[in-house]
Amino acid sequence: MDNLVDPAEPLDIQMARLKKISAGLMRRVETQTDPEGAAYCQIESAVVLEDQVRRRTEELERALRLLNESNAKLSAANSQIEGARRDLASGIEAVQEGFALFGADDLLLLFNGRFCWQMPEVRAQLRPGIRFADYVQIVSRSAKLHLPASQTPRDWAATRMQRHRRDHVIFNLALIDNRWLQISEHRTANSGTAIVQTDVTDLMRAERGQRKRLLDNQGRIIRATLDHLAQGVAIFDAQSLLAGWNRRFRVLTGLPPQTFTLGTLSAGDGTDAATAPPGRSGRHAAHRRLDAGAGRAEGAVLRTSPAGGRADAGWLCAAPAGRRLRAVPDRCHRRTRRAAPPGPRERGTGSKGR
Repeated sequence: MDNLVDPAEPLDIQMARLKKISAGLMRRVETQTDPEGAAYCQIESAVVLEDQVRRRTEELERALRLLNESNAKLSAANSQIEGARRDLASGIEAVQEGFALFGADDLLLLFNGRFCWQMPEVRAQLRPGIRFADYVQIVSRSAKLHLPASQTPRDWAATRMQRHRRDHVIFNLALIDNRWLQISEHRTANSGTAIVQTDVTDLMRAERGQRKRLLDNQGRIIRATLDHLAQGVAIFDAQSLLAGWNRRFRVLTGLPPQTFTLGTLSAGDGTDAATAPPGRSGRHAAHRRLDAGAGRAEGAVLRTSPAGGRADAGWLCAAPAGRRLRAVPDRCHRRTRRAAPPGPRERGTGSKGR
């Protein structure tokens, strides 16, 4: 390069000389006698390829920038979802009831710590993704579930699946040790199923205690009423066993005290002979045993004809819950009234009639 220009010459002369040399070299390259022009084509292809690479690189950089922005937005959305999920989990854990959510496909999505805690063997088998039918089968085989004698676990599971087909259902689930769960099942807007379990043991025990106290009060009122009757009254259950009596019944029948034990004395036993007139106990007892014929004595009034100056009457009628009520009148009271002299009013009426 030092031989092409003279450093002692002015700069404008050096620049002009260099431009002239460059133009000559360019003309030589362009007018080169290469038949295929391979060298020039390679240079031209390299220039075009460089331009394409530059454009592709810019596009990739732009795509990478958009991808980074999308990843940032996705990360923020995932953080919000996780936060909402944690808030939901904290919320359902804070409630006092057991809660579980099944999806539209009947697969368990989530549940809190109080769901099925009364049944540990069921709780141990719960996991997200379990089907509702499998959950019902697990509960039906639980040792904590209290089923009536007439119902099998299979029957209970079938009934539970029928209830599951409803949009809203509420029922009580009996457990052993006199514990109760109230099950509330509701269909969600997306066809899922939300189940809420509430421990109503205290409520059920209080209700039963109140009902027992009410029945005891009613029993005392009924007993006080029966004890003030002039007739002897006995109550027999659907199996014709003694379920109750008043004091007058014991006096009028004259049976031994040990006879009056709940569930021991049957309708049609010695009470018939004890209340029958002399010489008529056999026929009287036969009439009394009409109650053994599935309610044939309902509404019937059974009387005995006067004997020895006495007139008495007894009757047997049906009572609620398959029970029967037997009443024995006070024959002594009737005999006293029969033997008593007529009062002034009666005498006056009789004389007026004559």
